[in-house]
Amino acid sequence: KGAKEVEGSSGINAEYGECDFVVVGNCYVAVFEVKGVSCQDTEEDSLRFRGSCSSALEQRKRMTDLIESIDPSVTIYDFTVFPNLSRKIVDEKYRSDGNLLFCEDLSRFTEWFDEKIPTTDSISDMDKMKRCLLGLWFIDSENKWESTFSACSLSRCISDIDSKLKRALVTRKLVDEAKQDEQQQQQQGKRRKLKKPKEEGNYPENREMVAAPDVFKQHLDIRCLSQDQLDVFQSDAKFLWVEGAAGSGKTIAMLGKIIDLVNTTTKRALVMVAGNSDSPAAQRHVELLDSVSIRCEKMYYSYSGIDGDLTDKLDKACHTLSEQLDKSTSKVVLLVMFHTLVRNMHRLFAKFDHLFVDDYQTLTDFIRTDTRNEPNCTDNIITEGLLPIVQNSVTNSTSLWVLCDGGQSARDNHYRQFNRQPAVTGVLDNFRNQFINSRKVLSVNLRNTHEISAVLSVIREHYDQMDSTGRG
Repeated sequence: KGAKEVEGSSGINAEYGECDFVVVGNCYVAVFEVKGVSCQDTEEDSLRFRGSCSSALEQRKRMTDLIESIDPSVTIYDFTVFPNLSRKIVDEKYRSDGNLLFCEDLSRFTEWFDEKIPTTDSISDMDKMKRCLLGLWFIDSENKWESTFSACSLSRCISDIDSKLKRALVTRKLVDEAKQDEQQQQQQGKRRKLKKPKEEGNYPENREMVAAPDVFKQHLDIRCLSQDQLDVFQSDAKFLWVEGAAGSGKTIAMLGKIIDLVNTTTKRALVMVAGNSDSPAAQRHVELLDSVSIRCEKMYYSYSGIDGDLTDKLDKACHTLSEQLDKSTSKVVLLVMFHTLVRNMHRLFAKFDHLFVDDYQTLTDFIRTDTRNEPNCTDNIITEGLLPIVQNSVTNSTSLWVLCDGGQSARDNHYRQFNRQPAVTGVLDNFRNQFINSRKVLSVNLRNTHEISAVLSVIREHYDQMDSTGRG
């Protein structure tokens, strides 16, 4: 009430009047409209970029008009952000536009922010601004006040973003379709008619995304994959190394493959992760497979508490694990490695048709630690387990897929930097080189995944009431 009508809008339900970030400072408001456009130096991409600039300018104006209607005296800064574009590849007129940010600016964002938004000791009364913007946030899509006030819950907003990323809702079309599904579920049994979804042609396409196979839709609630994820899922390679950053979809592709194998074949799969008894990754795998009626038996490998010298401990630990595997009838076994020093582990792996190693970088860090504790032992999960599977491929039928994010392997990277444990480094490199002709790299192409993940990490770090799941 009292806000002047925004030109071109259709009232409170105008869907394109929002901006990705609105920063309310002591005496200013900064508006950031983020565009996930990427270019490959084609005429079509150039048109998309110019169109994004134009639409972002309209969106920024709508937001600045709204802010001015609340408080005409406030200083407003508005910008468009292109996190996926370099300033070098755009035309000069865009390059010199001080209201456009590119990836170079984000790499030095603190300095950029201080330059563009001068600091001042004066403090304005911004409570009215905050209350009005907060109040608008409470208005739902049907122009009604949300009485529960849950829309402003930080934990809910973070959990909602996490959920959308996990479900790969990466285009506006899929997000709106999901909203329609939620509305239909909420309105079951009610007679009022829902709004029709927007026309198909109104949505931009993400050319890097493809429709997910039915196994992902039915069992994992995932409706689209990146092309790289689909390539991994459809691969029939016996040995495959999948490299990708956190959030690129390595584990999802692996789980889809496992579910498909279990449902369509009689083959058995062993999934190996490094961790302890309460490893969250291992527990998630078991819970997810159980939820789709696939019995997954979790086992542990450890030589803690076993008497004797190290050789005796390794022999007894492997013998105990062998007995457990022989008794298991599960089609999927999840093996959690407390320790990585082993003997003749490849014989146990040969009992399975498929072997998947998830978060391989954690396994390498465990190897570094175990070797530091037992420097005279050279028998580890690589030399006595994984490497023989690949090198003896003619005499065994076990396939091996390795999922890795080398950037997260802090200990291994540290040891390499200072040339510590060179023998272990040689073993790890030798194993990796076995996959020189069978590698697949997953790029993070869920829109803004990296940026949102970074933001969530900062929020969680400074919001001490919130746990790792986003609840607070």
